[in-house]
Amino acid sequence: MNNYIFTIRFEDDCRNSGCANFRNWISDDMKILSCVKQLCQQKRLDVILTSDERTFLPIAELMELPCLVLKKENFPTDLFGELSNN
Repeated sequence: MNNYIFTIRFEDDCRNSGCANFRNWISDDMKILSCVKQLCQQKRLDVILTSDERTFLPIAELMELPCLVLKKENFPTDLFGELSNN
């Protein structure tokens, strides 16, 4: 399947599943994840780390890619609530 047909089908799948409202950054996420998919298939990448759980994560899940969301509350913070180096 050529890339254009894949992109059109993927956009339709995203819209139908409610995971994305297609805008420029969604298109950019798709480009990134397409590269990631290739790296995963080549066994050169284990997992994607993201802080975007509203758009990037649902698209990664739709593409069946291993993706973890980094949340500040999962990391040690100092007394001011900033990430700690300790």
